[in-house]
Amino acid sequence: MPTAGISGLPVCNAILEAVALQKSNPSSTLSTPSSPPSTPIAMGSTSGSNTSSPSPSPVTDAVPAIQPLSLSGDCTATVTVVGVPHNVSAICEECKVRSATVYCYNCPGSLCTDCCNASHVSNLQQRHQRVPVQHVPKRRFFCKEHPSHSLDLYCQNEQTLVCPMCSVVGSHRGHNVCSIEEAASEIREKLNEVLKESQDTLVSLKDSYSSLCDLCTTSESAIDKVSLQIQTFFSQICQVVAAREAELLSEVVKKSGIDNLRAQVDLVASNISSLKGLVGDSKALLTGTSDLELLWEKEFLMEKLKTATKSQSTKPCLNKIPLVQFTDITPYIQGVGQIVMRHCSLNLGNGSDGTLTVSSHIVLDADMWYEFSSVTVTKSGVLTAQAWDGSSKGNLQIRVLNTLKIEQGGVIHMTGKGYLGGRAISPSRQGIAFQGESTWGVGQQASEANGGGGGGGTAQPESGTTGGGGGGYGVSGCNAEPVGKLMEGCGGLPYGLQDLSPPHMGAGGGSGHPFDSVGSEKPGGPSPDSEQSNRGRGGCGGGIVCICASRIEIAGIIVVDGAPGEPAAPNSYGSGGGGGAGGSVWIQAEVLHNDGLISSGGGDGGICGSPNSGRCGNGGMGACGRVRLDYVITEGRGTVVPEPHINKLT
Repeated sequence: MPTAGISGLPVCNAILEAVALQKSNPSSTLSTPSSPPSTPIAMGSTSGSNTSSPSPSPVTDAVPAIQPLSLSGDCTATVTVVGVPHNVSAICEECKVRSATVYCYNCPGSLCTDCCNASHVSNLQQRHQRVPVQHVPKRRFFCKEHPSHSLDLYCQNEQTLVCPMCSVVGSHRGHNVCSIEEAASEIREKLNEVLKESQDTLVSLKDSYSSLCDLCTTSESAIDKVSLQIQTFFSQICQVVAAREAELLSEVVKKSGIDNLRAQVDLVASNISSLKGLVGDSKALLTGTSDLELLWEKEFLMEKLKTATKSQSTKPCLNKIPLVQFTDITPYIQGVGQIVMRHCSLNLGNGSDGTLTVSSHIVLDADMWYEFSSVTVTKSGVLTAQAWDGSSKGNLQIRVLNTLKIEQGGVIHMTGKGYLGGRAISPSRQGIAFQGESTWGVGQQASEANGGGGGGGTAQPESGTTGGGGGGYGVSGCNAEPVGKLMEGCGGLPYGLQDLSPPHMGAGGGSGHPFDSVGSEKPGGPSPDSEQSNRGRGGCGGGIVCICASRIEIAGIIVVDGAPGEPAAPNSYGSGGGGGAGGSVWIQAEVLHNDGLISSGGGDGGICGSPNSGRCGNGGMGACGRVRLDYVITEGRGTVVPEPHINKLT
């Protein structure tokens, strides 16, 4: 007797398909297949009938030739399948959009009417055998030993499909045989159990994956935060150590008395030179002159030698010179190991006691803390710091021991001094403008956001241009104004934490695309090679302002807004750049009295060259930044934009 034939997943498929066949067409098990169609059908109707005759086409009920289906195993009742194809798609396999109406046996594949007509043009293609999809015959299974009998039963002993004759007089006589429905039901039950277990495992794995991703994100954020704090701390330590090193080296030189020693060395060297000359002259006189000349010069020479010898005979008193023994340097480095962080103090010359009065435009160095006893920004004063240059700067940091006062009209600002906006693209270059800069780095030519940086505008010769997206920080930046089907610059994404740990600069807006020199310029506008056409830069983000004082009084403004995007060239089809995002303001005071304005708003998008033309658009507006206020007591009715993060001190 043959060994068990079919096993595994192919058995399941064969059983389930046989059940479906029996339920849909029970009387078809003994039908004889006919030849495939020889006449192509007309493609003008989805029904598949010939439009030239009311009677149905002879191919409508045609059945293709029998094709064998190989199944695993050595069962005697191998299977033959009537009908091609294995599966008939309900969607057109060519356009992937419209519903399939025709099946072509030669291609082979399911097609919609339009795709069928388009792909069957030549005389040879028109001879392809095609039938409506609803008339494609279904698969039917027949016994190899008894070809006129279909496989209607299932042998449980050998796990294979059999016909009734096999179970009565054939090789499966005496075996446990059941109906296909019973066998399929049992297999479905087992498969459902395995499937449920797999699905439960999949859900568990997804939960674990999500938890691990969240943990990684949290850990990376914590690492970045601590790393920055460590780098800042040791940077300040290096500055303090360098200053202390210079101070100790100077002190060692002073205490050693080396300057006095060097002076005495120079004096003794001079005396040696003088005495050496007299000794030489005396020797020459003794040996190179006559007795008469010697007697004549003796009084003068002897007096001179006695005087010189007496004046040079005093030796340096070495035991009175404070020689320092450098075997132990402990006294010189004591206390350096316990460094107390101290800030740089600055006196700009308008106050002998460390006060600062700002009555004009003053730009301080960035990347350092300034310490004053008090600061006053008058109504005509503007206090700021150096802008971000692509690698450093972009922050203003002040510590005031007493009161910082901003009078009405006075300004402390870092507006537009953060991450750089997307640079302008040449009007002769088509495609995509530059993204704005962000924590992800310098922007590239792409319409998608560069992290917080806004995406660049795009251009098509016959369609026009779009603007750059606004930079993001506290929230997402705005997308550029849409123009037709062109891709506009996307707004930047939010980043950083609300409590400013650490504070970030605002991201730059993407640049808008200038008008294209091939088909997009507006008659009467600037020529493609003019300077005016090379416009639409993205606005820079706002910088960082950190102020720590005992008391802060604000009647003027503290502002770190993003810069607006650059407008396009007037009277052109160029689009504007995206606005920069607002930066960070961190204020810490025992008493905060605000009757003015604290602002970290986004810059406006640049205006396009020809509004309402439908061929260019404005840039997107930048996002607001972040503000943190730490205080014990707050007073006043001033405005803070956006809503600040409040931290009440005790």
